[in-house]
Amino acid sequence: MKICFVAPGEIQIPPKGWGALETVLWNQYVSLKKYGHEVCFLNESNTSDTLKKIKDFEPDVVHLHYGKHWEMMPEIKCKKIITSHDGSFLSSMVFHEHLVRKFYYDCTFFCLTSFERDFLINLGISKNKALILPNGVNCKKFNSVEKEFVKNKELSICLGKIDARKRQSILQKQIQSIAFVGECHDSDFDDKSENYLGPWTTEEVQQNLTHYGNLVLLSSSELQPLVCLEAMSAGLGLVVSEVSSQNLDVNKEFITVIPDEFINDVKYIKNKIEQNRIVSLNSREEITSYASQFDWLKIAEKWLELNEKTT
Repeated sequence: MKICFVAPGEIQIPPKGWGALETVLWNQYVSLKKYGHEVCFLNESNTSDTLKKIKDFEPDVVHLHYGKHWEMMPEIKCKKIITSHDGSFLSSMVFHEHLVRKFYYDCTFFCLTSFERDFLINLGISKNKALILPNGVNCKKFNSVEKEFVKNKELSICLGKIDARKRQSILQKQIQSIAFVGECHDSDFDDKSENYLGPWTTEEVQQNLTHYGNLVLLSSSELQPLVCLEAMSAGLGLVVSEVSSQNLDVNKEFITVIPDEFINDVKYIKNKIEQNRIVSLNSREEITSYASQFDWLKIAEKWLELNEKTT
């Protein structure tokens, strides 16, 4: 099968940092190639040039990975899949008023979570054309040690860009047992504090993440963040906000969801973090086993199954 992935021309592929779109697109590309398919990706800003190259490639499937370039989709005659990682098409009035009803009836949507799927169904997309494809992780790249070799058993970690939507500055002021890693983009966060370790390289994350008890992510807007899958690949349990718990089995004892009603109750959150850290340190093998279901090769299998389902 010939598959063409389309990106916006504003990102680096292969990824050189921690951008989610770059990571998703590259890993889907690599994984589907391992299954023997002919896969290309186009990462250009000019829509006309992108459309011409698609037609020259003559793919069986085109998978648009971003809000940009969606206006060319009616011109493509093969199977069409759309995933928008930034949600831009969800807030587009043009999309709402014209494209859903007029052009996208023959497209399939691979939604990251049930949130997007429900949104599209409410707009009139049929249920068998709006399907969930989770994010993935390269489990083998993450160091994972047993409990007795964890260097920072008494610490949790917040990993990722530090900004207001993740509430790191609030946690930093009132909970001493959290280490913070990532570029700082929040003026309320104390970047001179001893518990701030600065940004890590990709290699440092893959090597060092395992040496903490659990990961804390109380984001107000991130749906199924890659960092949660990375943390579990390193053996860490999760303490997450409701919005960031999408696609996770919240019945697992090592996954703690902070209800929205308690998201600003730091005393409650601190207690939940400590409880989760104890459980997680004693559940490392179970955690990494659970994370393996999100391995990119399994996500590629799911991609192929969903594509076949809608053929």
